[in-house]
Amino acid sequence: MTSETNTAPTSSTGAGKDNAKEAPKYRMDPAEIPTPIRQLVAKEMGTAADVYPAKDGGNYKGRVVHADDKFIVQAIGKGEKTAIVHDRSEVEIKGAALLSRAANNDLGGRNVQIHYRDADKGAAMYPHNAEKEQQQREGGKSLYQATMTELYTKMAREYAEQNISSPKQRAEFLKHFDKVTERVVSELQKDRPEASKTDPEKAKPEPEKSAKAQEAPQQAQGKPQPSQDR
Repeated sequence: MTSETNTAPTSSTGAGKDNAKEAPKYRMDPAEIPTPIRQLVAKEMGTAADVYPAKDGGNYKGRVVHADDKFIVQAIGKGEKTAIVHDRSEVEIKGAALLSRAANNDLGGRNVQIHYRDADKGAAMYPHNAEKEQQQREGGKSLYQATMTELYTKMAREYAEQNISSPKQRAEFLKHFDKVTERVVSELQKDRPEASKTDPEKAKPEPEKSAKAQEAPQQAQGKPQPSQDR
């Protein structure tokens, strides 16, 4: 599993004072983490596990080891040696599957990504597939590119189903669209160097660029006409 950076406390002695002022702030005072939560972490992750509150701007990936009406506790890092405590009231759960599990008090054991946005806002929780992310990384494709490709492919299939009656023409259209999409998404990635490769919210296309991507296959091939050939 992957953890976000800056999970450990920052030194405030000597030359570190200036850096400490600029370091992300904890979302809660570490002293406010209840003793039962610390005991639970020790039981589930071992007595050597560190326990920290989430920080402003933090992006945490890992297994939920505990969730109640006040806190969500997440194990992060290689070997799950660090526990991050989230104030549940700040976390907005995304996705039907996670929302259903939350409603049934079944978040424990689920791999999730919890990303804190601006300092004055809360966090968003998404499902996290570490294996899929690793495969994408090894394949040289960013999460942004993979997300955009999946989005445009879905749009293309919906368009083809509604507007192209011939199975042969539909298959040719989708084959061509896949090639165009790969080029378009690569260009979008270049235009968005600030886009996070791990934040699904930042992976959403801008309206103008989304429109261009949809037009690309039509410009390259022309809008396919319905056929009576079935």
